[in-house]
Amino acid sequence: LRSQPPPALGDEPVISCVGSTLRDTIFTPDKDALLEVYAPWCGHCKQLEKEYNRLARKLQKEGLTKFITFAKIDGTANDSPIGSMDWTRFPTVYFIKAGTREAVTYEGETTAKGLWKYLQKHATVGKGIQVMLKRRKRLKNLQERWLESTKMMESMQKS
Repeated sequence: LRSQPPPALGDEPVISCVGSTLRDTIFTPDKDALLEVYAPWCGHCKQLEKEYNRLARKLQKEGLTKFITFAKIDGTANDSPIGSMDWTRFPTVYFIKAGTREAVTYEGETTAKGLWKYLQKHATVGKGIQVMLKRRKRLKNLQERWLESTKMMESMQKS
């Protein structure tokens, strides 16, 4: 198995993995995973990476990366330790549902919006994510309305 040395773990929203760490990174009992297989020289991969990172940062900001792992691997420097995952074209994106050993090749739009729509539809907690985001939006709207009414009350008291 060809594998680069394992990288140091950081707090980035996208985990860099290598052949020897791939299995433990993407096959977990409690988190879905998206895996981007890229080639450093590939123009399409560079474009996807921007979109992929954008979505991962957004979900990290929203506190949703506890449900979904975003991972990437250099497919030119690492072999796949999983027989059903063979990268022959770049970029390739795989989706892995929590608690399974099956990787599904993502065939959708390679934009943050396309990947997000896919996750909302296919993620183990996809419906829960939608509900949580709607609740946060409602709460934010209520907070904004409360602030507006407080300011209005203060201005009326000054008059």
